[in-house]
Amino acid sequence: MDKDSRLYKLALFIDNYGLEFGILLINGLGYTFIGILFELNKCILWDTIHSHTLGWATFFIAIILNIWCGYHLFKKNKNINELISEKNQLGEKVQDLENTIEGLQRNNLEIFNELLAALFYKLGLSGEDRISFYKFQENKFHIVGRYSSNPKLAGKSRNYYNSDEGFIAIAYEKGHFHLNEGIPEFVQGSKHNYYQFIRSKCNIPLDTLKGLKMKSRSFYLYAFKDSKGLVRNSIIVFESEMSGRFNEAEIEEVLLEEKTKFLAFIERIESDLPELETATETGF
Repeated sequence: MDKDSRLYKLALFIDNYGLEFGILLINGLGYTFIGILFELNKCILWDTIHSHTLGWATFFIAIILNIWCGYHLFKKNKNINELISEKNQLGEKVQDLENTIEGLQRNNLEIFNELLAALFYKLGLSGEDRISFYKFQENKFHIVGRYSSNPKLAGKSRNYYNSDEGFIAIAYEKGHFHLNEGIPEFVQGSKHNYYQFIRSKCNIPLDTLKGLKMKSRSFYLYAFKDSKGLVRNSIIVFESEMSGRFNEAEIEEVLLEEKTKFLAFIERIESDLPELETATETGF
């Protein structure tokens, strides 16, 4: 049956309000008709029955119909209340489950930051340095974890990074990137030199570069492949406000030791990463 047809709408109305409408008719028109019969006080229907007799018969029928409709209306309302109660209980269970999942996700990311912290101190890094880890998703890199002993450097200023911009793009293409010398110091009067040097080494819009809170002078980036070793899917970024900070051989040696942990963990939290739209809205 067509849902837009009048017959369907009538059937839907009767199904939803038939009992209420029936009680209204019985108590309205029914008892009005009974009153008229008692008021007549004479034989009717070709003198076959007295109006009082028909009135009493109609009265008892009305009572029976009232009881029948009332009973089924009670059952209907009870079922509705039970459904509402079940829906509320289900909603509470869903909320509890969402809270549990959110807690697990948060715990996973907290554990990952602890893993970065252990790597930070294993390499003997300091308050001018920081480590960030990015997961590739939908042609962008989402930050999964970040650690620095300096709280000012540990914050997240961007929701995601485009895979075709900055040193991340180079590391994603070549597998790694190391820039340790020659970057001008970012100080008043020579900021332009810093911007010009960085942009000579990679493709990055000036506005994006100016928006980066940490103006690093040493970089080392390494791209991890998935557990099958087929596709690059994540990048770890070491950066420092100091020049000449990172020893490539030392970092690669430590990463080789920790690689299995990172790969296992990034696969584990794959489902914990939000979609791009959600990440943008929530500031992930």
